[in-house]
Amino acid sequence: MFNDSSDRVRVRAIRALTVMGTRSVIYLTDEQLSIAVSAIKDSSQSVRLRIYEFLSVSVVSSNGLQQLMHAIQDNLEAYSSDLLPVYRALKLLGANHSNIITPQLTCTLLNISQHYLSREARIDDVVYAGNVILVINTKRATRHAVASVLPDYVFGHLPYLCDKYPGCLPNNLAEYVPAHLPYVRQMLVRPTPDTLVTQMTRDDDEQQTSALFTRMQRVLNKACEEPASAQIADDLVLAARTFLHTATAECRQKVVARYAELVSIGVKIKVMVESHDTMQVGELFALTARLMHGSYEIEARTQGLDPLARTSLVYLRVLAHTAWLFAHSLSEHDPRVSAKMREELQLRATFVAQALSSDKFTAAKELLSALSNDQTPEILQHFVRMFRALEFVPKSQCQYARAEIQPGSRRPLEFDHRFPLRVPINARLFWTSRNIVANVTLPTQTTRVWRVPPNFIKPCGLMQSSLEWDVEVELPLGSGEVAAVKVAVGMECASDVPWSDAFVVRAASVPVLYDITDYYKKHESHVVVEISSLQTLSVNPIEIRPQPSAHTRI
Repeated sequence: MFNDSSDRVRVRAIRALTVMGTRSVIYLTDEQLSIAVSAIKDSSQSVRLRIYEFLSVSVVSSNGLQQLMHAIQDNLEAYSSDLLPVYRALKLLGANHSNIITPQLTCTLLNISQHYLSREARIDDVVYAGNVILVINTKRATRHAVASVLPDYVFGHLPYLCDKYPGCLPNNLAEYVPAHLPYVRQMLVRPTPDTLVTQMTRDDDEQQTSALFTRMQRVLNKACEEPASAQIADDLVLAARTFLHTATAECRQKVVARYAELVSIGVKIKVMVESHDTMQVGELFALTARLMHGSYEIEARTQGLDPLARTSLVYLRVLAHTAWLFAHSLSEHDPRVSAKMREELQLRATFVAQALSSDKFTAAKELLSALSNDQTPEILQHFVRMFRALEFVPKSQCQYARAEIQPGSRRPLEFDHRFPLRVPINARLFWTSRNIVANVTLPTQTTRVWRVPPNFIKPCGLMQSSLEWDVEVELPLGSGEVAAVKVAVGMECASDVPWSDAFVVRAASVPVLYDITDYYKKHESHVVVEISSLQTLSVNPIEIRPQPSAHTRI
C-alpha cells in the first residue's frame, strides 16, 4: 500500500503502521526498508512526512541504517523544507539503534580518521548536522563510547546545533564534553537568550491575564448586582472579549469569560423588556436564542463543572425561557405553543429553586417561586426586570473540549452532478470523544448535521482522539460553477426541556399554517454546539461532455 497511486491511501497505511510502532518498535527487513526508502523520495510532502514518522519507530540492520542515511542525505539536499521533520526522526532513530551505532560507524558517518587529523566540518552542512543528531542521541552507555572518538570541533558545534534546532539534541550534553573544553560546557548549561525572553514574556502575560481577569470579574459582579443598563452590557462584552484573546488564560478563566458574555446578553434582554417596545420583538427573540444556546455550549464543552456552576447556567436558561414567552405575548400569540412552554417553564423554575439551598439565594428563590405559581405577562416582565445572574466559579480542574480540523489538500474537490459529493472530515479532538457531530454548510447557506459513528473516532493520546470520516452531500450546482462548502465539528447535548428549547434556540415561533406536532418533531433534536473553527473547501464541478459514438461524424 506504500506504492498505491492515491496519496490518501499511502498516508493512511503509513499512519496505521506508525501507530503500531508507538506501542512496539517495528523491525524492518532489507526488502521492507527498500520500499520505505523508495517512499521517502515521493513528491508529495504529506507522504514524506508520514514516512519520517514511521522510520522513527522502526529498527533496521547496520547495513540498512547506512542505506537509510544515504537516502535521507539525498532528501535533505532535494527538499529543504523537510529539515526539521528529518532531524526529529533522526533523534528517535539514534535512540532506537544504540546497539548499532558504534564508534566505528560514527567515524564513518562523520568522516573522522583514526590515523590522521580530521578536517573540521562546516557547521552549516545539513547532512553533517543530521549525522551528529543521530549519533549523539544514542542511549547513555553508547553515548560515552561515541563521545570518546569525537574530535573537539564536534563538541564546539553542539551549542550552535542546540540553539539552531531546539528539541533535536538531549539536554545533558555537558557531561560528555572533555575537561579541556570548559567554555563548551558553560555554553551548554547556560540559559539561552530565547529561554530567558520566553520566561519573561510568560511572566508578563500571566500578570496581564490576572489583571484582565480581575477587571472582568469586577464588571461581572457589577452586572449581577446593579440595575441593568446598556453601558454595563457593553463594558462586560469588552472585558470578556479582551480577556479571551489572552494566550495564557486557563480553561477555568476562559469559561468564566464566556459566562460573562452570556450575562451581558441577559443585561440587554432586561433593558429591552423594561422598554416594552413591540418593535424590538425580533431582536429579543434573537437574544434569547443566543443566551439559551450559549448556556448549553458552556455546559457541553466544559468537563468537570460543579453542581452550583451548572445551576447558574440553568438559571440563565430560565431567563431566556421567560423572555421568549414575554416576547411571544407581544407578538402574534399562538396558544398551541404557549401552554406547553409555560408548563415546562414551571418545571425548570422549580428545579432551580430546589437546587439553590443556600440563604444567599433568597431573592432568586422568591422570583422563581412567583414564576412557578403564575406566568402572566406581568409576572414574566417582573421576573426579567428583577433578574440577577448567580455567581459562577467553576473548579480549577475543569477542561474545555475543542477540536482542530486538520488541513487537507489545497486542490478543489472535484464534483460530478450525477453522484453525491464526498466531503472528507479529518480532525483532532481534545477532552471529548462522545456525541460528536459533523456540520456541513452548503453553498445555499443551509447546514446539515451528521452524527459521527463511534468507530470512526480513534484514541491517539491522553484525552485526545482522531476523527477520520467522509460525508456525502447533494449539491444543486450548475455546470461550470465553482462554490465552497464549510465544515465544522460539534457536540450534541441533551436539552433540559426539549419542547421549549426547540423553539427558543431557533429564535422563532411556529408558522400559523403548520401543524404544531409535526413542526416540533421536525425540529426536535439535541442542542448542537460547534467546538472547532470552520474550514472552507472549494468545490469544482466537472463539466460533462457527451462522448462521440461510432456514428458521430467528426
